[in-house]
Amino acid sequence: MKYVIESTKTTSGTRKLLMTAEIKEACLRVVRNRKKPKREPIIDGYGGFLYLDKNGKPMVALHWEKYMQYDRNKYNREQPL
Repeated sequence: MKYVIESTKTTSGTRKLLMTAEIKEACLRVVRNRKKPKREPIIDGYGGFLYLDKNGKPMVALHWEKYMQYDRNKYNREQPL
């Protein structure tokens, strides 16, 4: 598998999110505190990815989808209807 960073298909797919100083600091803290990879991954000139998988590669959408499914299922199990 090859990692690539590319533009969205249309301009409506591009999202710009405001980042407060607190959010910026939180993101920098995540990078500082994460387990240091043997080699920092650089993909299409981008580095400093917030989260890396167990192999030191940037996490992809599938990782996040599975985490969200797990969290949703756990919440549903623990919350009465």
